[in-house]
Amino acid sequence: MARLNSFYLNKKNWQSPYQLDEEESKHFIKVLRGKKGEVIRLFDGYGKEGLFKVQDISKKRVLLEPLSITQHPEPENKIKVALAWQRAKNRDFILEKCVELKCWEIIFWPAKYSPPFTQEIKESWLKKIINAGKQCQNPWLPQIKILNSLEELTNSNSEYQKLFFWEKEEKNLLTKISLEKNILIVIGPEGGFAEQESTYLKQKGFTSVSLGSSTLRLETAMLIGIGYIYLFLESST
Repeated sequence: MARLNSFYLNKKNWQSPYQLDEEESKHFIKVLRGKKGEVIRLFDGYGKEGLFKVQDISKKRVLLEPLSITQHPEPENKIKVALAWQRAKNRDFILEKCVELKCWEIIFWPAKYSPPFTQEIKESWLKKIINAGKQCQNPWLPQIKILNSLEELTNSNSEYQKLFFWEKEEKNLLTKISLEKNILIVIGPEGGFAEQESTYLKQKGFTSVSLGSSTLRLETAMLIGIGYIYLFLESST
């Protein structure tokens, strides 16, 4: 069976009559040249997905007939990634890969060596994770949070194993430590953790972890570290 085209439907709109919103309808009609009778996949980013048949097409609306709807349970294994605020040029890439690697939550926090910080979750970020969810067909999309300090991060998430990827760690290679099923990973900025940040994390029960002897860019560290943990958790289910 050919891979079905995926579309996002906000969870508040999962009710009869089912229809794509104006933006998704435009994509179906003008970009994909979709036809009446075509079967598509919908998802809401909160574990719900379904197969729908295109019932009618108008200029700005695609009316749908539900064929099957599934509500997936929350995953037993979860990854939260707390990324020090970084420059915008790589943010779309990072958001996309977090969706593909099934991160449960993406947290941005201001490190000492971070560039100027924003407290606003941008609409473009949400569109990026939705588009990534369409591509990889993950029914769950990560929630995005912005924290004002490292202290906010360490004062919650008590049920998670707490790790931070630290360029000065020489012994605890990620592949050698025992991993649990819920993991919170803290990744520092391009300039690395300030000494007071790494000391504070250790005092709060975070384990420093090495990703090898190379000095890695933030996005490389994220891919290697989260990718390994993703494979570990996938093999544990």
